[in-house]
Amino acid sequence: MISMVDVQVMNKEKLRSPQALLNVQQLAKYYMDDFELRNAYNLAKLLEKSLLLDKKDFLTQEDIAYKKLITRLKFFALNLCRDNEVLDIFQNSIADSLGISIINIKDRIDAFMLDIPVPERDVTKRKLRERLFLNSQILSTQPVTVEGRKHSPTIAHWLEEYIKHVGAGEVSNIKVADFKTNNKNFRLLSEAEKNKVMNLVEVFNHLNLSSQTIEGYEEPILFSVSTGEIFSLSKGIMEHVAGGGDTMSLSHSEVITQKIVVPQRALGSQAFPAFPKESFPPSMESDQPPKVQREIDDIINAYQGDPIFQRNVLEYEGKIKAVVKDNTDLLREEFYKAVQDQSKEQTCAVLKLLAQRNDLDSFLSQDQKLMKFITSTWPNVYGKKETNMFALDPRSRHSLQMFVKYILQVRLKMDENDAAHVGVQISNIYKKAGKTDYANLAYFDMQQKKFKWME
Repeated sequence: MISMVDVQVMNKEKLRSPQALLNVQQLAKYYMDDFELRNAYNLAKLLEKSLLLDKKDFLTQEDIAYKKLITRLKFFALNLCRDNEVLDIFQNSIADSLGISIINIKDRIDAFMLDIPVPERDVTKRKLRERLFLNSQILSTQPVTVEGRKHSPTIAHWLEEYIKHVGAGEVSNIKVADFKTNNKNFRLLSEAEKNKVMNLVEVFNHLNLSSQTIEGYEEPILFSVSTGEIFSLSKGIMEHVAGGGDTMSLSHSEVITQKIVVPQRALGSQAFPAFPKESFPPSMESDQPPKVQREIDDIINAYQGDPIFQRNVLEYEGKIKAVVKDNTDLLREEFYKAVQDQSKEQTCAVLKLLAQRNDLDSFLSQDQKLMKFITSTWPNVYGKKETNMFALDPRSRHSLQMFVKYILQVRLKMDENDAAHVGVQISNIYKKAGKTDYANLAYFDMQQKKFKWME
């Protein structure tokens, strides 16, 4: 298989050969199969720069294939794209990523949203929805017929047809199922076209969910309850993670959102199903009990954190990315500088960027200066046993957790609540990147109303 270096040395003519295209497609598949987001994005940018497809009046079959590949690579690494790139994809090329099994579009959108302050995410979602209504890409061979008039089967027209059928705003699963079963235009499509249209519908409905609700909040929420059990709540689905027995108190099990009801029932290792309200008797369709609503509000507010601190972190992320670009060594130097300057916001920004680039664990294992520093200072803080554990396996979940804990709490004097909150954010970055090794580094304790490190 070819490498990124091989692609870099190819000129435009060689890249456009059928064999080169096949080789590049295989390289792209390798990056996506291994969830190498940074390499996927870099390959997309390299192909853009080398082929200059946007400046060509006539596109060959190979050019068209490359355009689709570039879009898919970018969507796969959506959280690494600039805002204008994301808007451009939604308006001009998202169809090339619809119906592609290797790309979970909703997850990639959530990963992109993590870098946006929670209060501003709904605005971004609205902008993305608006771009979809400007998209003129063709989704099907059959036209969209409305009141006897035939319309071009573009993304924009298919969305208009969908909304006409189900209504505006958030839509129940029953209405979506009715669209699939009874919409005359949809029923005429091939299976592949149906898959694309329904993928578009899923994306549109996903963007209609407010980030200010449990169902629409992009990050998995990890929290403990009075029994000592720890649960994960994501998109209205609750899952037992660790500790305690098999049941939980009524108030914590009645998590009710606008569309999702998690009823009182035994909890095991399986996730709670997300039930639409229509599947329950009217007596269960009431608004949230005050205590449950307070608990939901407490969790969301805690996960959002201090808005000023979070905004400062995001601003530092932007500044650091502009300086280091794709240079990992420069990013690691930014880490040392931030810690030396005792800047909490800047250090948190660098830690998150290292996680986003899937380099935090590599940093721990490869940087000799860091290893020397840790092995010389940790014995006085954590003892020889903990230091030796880190030296033997610096990439382990425990080592990464202890490193983040040490930097934030010992070096920067942050309290456990603030430090563990950063741990939660790093966990969620890795989860959204498909890397579960570092999942659940920390959680929110509902009894004490603070973040804690997972033991």
